[in-house]
Amino acid sequence: MLATAFDPLAAARDLKAAGFESEQAEALAAQLRFAASADHADLATKADIEALKGDIEALRTATKGDIEALRTATKGDIAELRAATQAGIAELRSVTQADIAELRSATQADIAELRSATKTDIEALKGDIDALRAETKADREALKGNIDALRAETKADREALRADFYRALWIQGGAIVAILTALRFLPV
Repeated sequence: MLATAFDPLAAARDLKAAGFESEQAEALAAQLRFAASADHADLATKADIEALKGDIEALRTATKGDIEALRTATKGDIAELRAATQAGIAELRSVTQADIAELRSATQADIAELRSATKTDIEALKGDIDALRAETKADREALKGNIDALRAETKADREALRADFYRALWIQGGAIVAILTALRFLPV
């Protein structure tokens, strides 16, 4: 494109002829002269724009790759956390079941012992039967209370594990959102 010299007087005359007032024509001609004399070296060329488009596309591709890598890593972390949580729950369930079985066995042994002692003492101590029955009932209630307490503790532990799991998911989700938000503001 060839640069031509700008003639402000000719521009003012043309503007006056087109119906502009003298002050308007002179002001517009002065602005046009200023615009024509400005340094256009900083303006982008089509080649600059095309190169920038290529850079943007390369950044877009790299960003998509980074996002996919983060997605894959996050899925792996979630799967690992899920497996660890399930293993923890399974271990807790196993320990709880073992404790319950042990309590049941101990309870049954205690009951059997009390029955045996009661049968032996019935012949000799008929008056003590009511006292032994009351004691046996108290033992059963205490064991029931212990079992209920263990159940409540187990439930509380499961809820705590669940809360920790969801907290970890929220933290990871927040980290992903923060990364994605940060990626949106990267200079292009």
